[in-house]
Amino acid sequence: MTTESLARLNDISNHSLAGSGVRTVRLMLSYYVPRYAEDLHYFASHHLIGLLSHIIKVRSWLAADVISTGKRMVESWNRVYCGQTTGPLCNSGDAFKLESLLRDAHKEYRRRFEDQEKMLRDGSFAKTLAAAVSRMCNATALEMCDEDVDEEARRSYLLGQDVYQSATSVLL
Repeated sequence: MTTESLARLNDISNHSLAGSGVRTVRLMLSYYVPRYAEDLHYFASHHLIGLLSHIIKVRSWLAADVISTGKRMVESWNRVYCGQTTGPLCNSGDAFKLESLLRDAHKEYRRRFEDQEKMLRDGSFAKTLAAAVSRMCNATALEMCDEDVDEEARRSYLLGQDVYQSATSVLL
């Protein structure tokens, strides 16, 4: 739930062809967890566990260089988790890039969490949703899910043309 996704719903509902063609509106009410937004330590812990389990699950069919990148991610993110900011590995370009990936993703996660909370506090989520659905004259169903039905696909930290881009999409 982000202002961007809400704006996309609003744009679709305002479009004469797209809005009238909608039959079902499906809301994925996955929310940003306060503890992860507030504390990089917990955010890193959550993604370390996810990355490790992903590597174990798919290691037999990933290329060796991708597995190597995954292992370097684990090492770098573990340093962030443990609060280590000095040492020879912390200053290497690759380690810095991998740590920055996690830190930047945490900043974006925090921004999205704050955005989510603002939408709930000021009522803009409910107002925009109600207005958008009311404009979709042929919509006959509104489905709300509080679980991510595509979570397994989103947990693919290392599966993509660009490993860094894949990992970033999972982190958020």
